[in-house]
Amino acid sequence: MPAPSALPNLHAALNLLIGIFVVFGVFLQILGVSTSGWAWLFAFVFYVGLNYRMVRTNGAILLALSAAALLLAFYLTGTVDLEGIVRASFLFALMLLFRYVAPLADQTDEIGTMAELVVSRPAGQRYLFVTFGTHVMAMLLHIGGLMFVIALLRSRMSQLGPAVYRSLVAGAMRGFGANSIWSPFAIAVLVTLSGVPSVTYLHFAPVGFFVMVCYLLTGYLLERPLFTTGGRRLTSEDRRLICWVAFAVLALSLAIAGIAHVSGYSLIQVVFLVVLAGAMAWTFLLIRRGVLQLRSLGGMTAQAVASVTNENVIVWTSNVLGIVAGSMLVNAGWLHEGFSPWLATLIAGLLPGFIVLCAVLAVNPLASVAILVGLLNPVWPEAAKFWLVLPLVWGWGASAGGTAFMANILLTAKQIGVSSPTLAYGWNGRFTLITVVVFSIVSACGTALSLM
Repeated sequence: MPAPSALPNLHAALNLLIGIFVVFGVFLQILGVSTSGWAWLFAFVFYVGLNYRMVRTNGAILLALSAAALLLAFYLTGTVDLEGIVRASFLFALMLLFRYVAPLADQTDEIGTMAELVVSRPAGQRYLFVTFGTHVMAMLLHIGGLMFVIALLRSRMSQLGPAVYRSLVAGAMRGFGANSIWSPFAIAVLVTLSGVPSVTYLHFAPVGFFVMVCYLLTGYLLERPLFTTGGRRLTSEDRRLICWVAFAVLALSLAIAGIAHVSGYSLIQVVFLVVLAGAMAWTFLLIRRGVLQLRSLGGMTAQAVASVTNENVIVWTSNVLGIVAGSMLVNAGWLHEGFSPWLATLIAGLLPGFIVLCAVLAVNPLASVAILVGLLNPVWPEAAKFWLVLPLVWGWGASAGGTAFMANILLTAKQIGVSSPTLAYGWNGRFTLITVVVFSIVSACGTALSLM
């Protein structure tokens, strides 16, 4: 994607100003300078009005519901709780930065080389390299990492054969979806842990990493008959490469967790600082190489701000709905005593399947998980808060690889020329069903044991 050469009009200039306000405002919050919730609300309304053409149906529905919820809360209590909007500002800044680095990746030769290495392995190694390689690339580049791998797989379709090609595409989607299970850069993890602050990433990461490995290896076992013949064994150089990449990914994640633990900053604050520093360093590197022009940065930033409008509408409105609804239920006395152990166990077991069902019905996990966090965290038993986080991120991860309305599924389906239901349910449905069942059973059992 070629970067825009300059700011073309007033619309882009205003988007650039919004982007600067959001990033600078979040940075000030990290430094301890509080920003008024009303300032964030005004910025949000102005932003949505400026880019209203980018708001899709799901965003518009949530926008109307959140506005109604705020008005109802004000009518009943005389106050307006803007905590959801302030909290969502960090997610806005992060999604903006992730979208900003996408064109940087397109102009970086090393990214293309890495993707080429992932898909060009011999037959016996292809699936594992594709699924784990996509996972690592998507961890840092989000959906852009998946698109790199899918484009290269598509160029090799005739060489691979239909069955192997379908299997590798499914493996790439599973690698992408696995980020939601544990990665500190995953929006799923950030949304959930922001809403359940009593669970730290340092506590969550080891379990998340273990489940991610099991998740991807389960996909490999399902596809293994296609890849057990032909190809050479892994060389010592291959093993060193795999071990180095695995160590680097785990070390980066644990370093982020350690910084958050020692500094007292939240996970989302540390991730914001890391991504901001990385984006600035990457930009400087490409400018030094002569690949990127300084005057194009404003246009790139404005384009990134506008392109995440619908996602930010979903994030902001879902946070508002969850917090307002949870507060109203508690204040009304309906959930004053919280959930009983048996009810918490039942809900934990249902959560992964419910989130996937919502995604099947075109309700993005950005919305369903943010609302569920706001509703459940105030009344969830304190001893089982860890088992509120796990089924939420597990349900999001299963949705990312196996439901037809997720952005990664829609983009992949368009790129390879199949329908999104075929891709999600025909090529990956069995795997999604297995993982949802396992996630549900483990969630229920873990919650029950933690409350004994």
